[in-house]
Amino acid sequence: MNKKQKKDQDQQENQKSIKNFCMYSFKDLFEAAEESIDLNIFYQQDRNTINNKVKELCNKINWIYMDIQGNDGITYTAFAPNH
Repeated sequence: MNKKQKKDQDQQENQKSIKNFCMYSFKDLFEAAEESIDLNIFYQQDRNTINNKVKELCNKINWIYMDIQGNDGITYTAFAPNH
């Protein structure tokens, strides 16, 4: 198993343990990643760009994430610390 496959497998296992994604905000994520951003500008980006940034930050700080399709048909990347 290569590194990417192992990371993907670990990610899938971690996703099962997430209890409540709604407990954490984008602000929490950016603070944990020690990155600053104007959230008003961040929110204006398209959903794909936002989701990709969430995944980038989660990988940086070892948080878990999962793509979830909303009732509106849009895919959102949910995230939480990896406890």
